[in-house]
Amino acid sequence: ADGATEVEAARMLTYAAAQIFDLGQRADDLITRALDYAAQAAERAVDAAIRIEGTAGYTKGSLLERLTRDARTLRVILR
Repeated sequence: ADGATEVEAARMLTYAAAQIFDLGQRADDLITRALDYAAQAAERAVDAAIRIEGTAGYTKGSLLERLTRDARTLRVILR
């Protein structure tokens, strides 16, 4: 439920930024906040999944291992 709430919040921030952009206004700040929030939400969701899975989440080649790398890489790129 928490993850779904965060995904919806990130989606709403993205829609708000797109709406402002479509109106021809500058949306740089809101776009940046939407990207940052989405990246943080992804990282929190992956961390929660790993806590549920336990050490199996860190197995080389697993989906969670790849998602962990992707989420952390996204946060580094956006900073």
